[in-house]
Amino acid sequence: AGRVFTFSAFLARNERPSLERLLAGAAPGPAVTYHDSCHHKHVLRAEEDSRALLRLASGREALEMTGPASCCGFGGVFSVDHPEVGEALLADRLDAIEACGAEAVALDCPGCLLQLRGGLARRGRPTRVRHLAEILDDRLRQTSPPPR
Repeated sequence: AGRVFTFSAFLARNERPSLERLLAGAAPGPAVTYHDSCHHKHVLRAEEDSRALLRLASGREALEMTGPASCCGFGGVFSVDHPEVGEALLADRLDAIEACGAEAVALDCPGCLLQLRGGLARRGRPTRVRHLAEILDDRLRQTSPPPR
């Protein structure tokens, strides 16, 4: 277990100089906020690595939403077993995302990604929900020459 890292932790701890060099001169990405998934923050304690990678990947500081570590209501089967609670938690998260004015939400958890993306889509909001790997990929593509 001691040799296993999250995607964000691995890159933030081991590839920071390479990423800084690769991203030098790339235009900043959209205004972004970060959602701390419950397990990522409270179990893995990886939020600082994720935020460091987000700064690199987006080229800007994140906009802080109210309660960035509040549950999105997904929680694996929690949202199935307790849909009314899950929906209330989701509504609070979506309100916080909308209030902070971000164009995109970054996160590391596929479950949270599905929950937040679906919730924003149902509200008809243009805010994009992206895994940190997607944000990093977008920015790296700006710096790479097009394929021949």
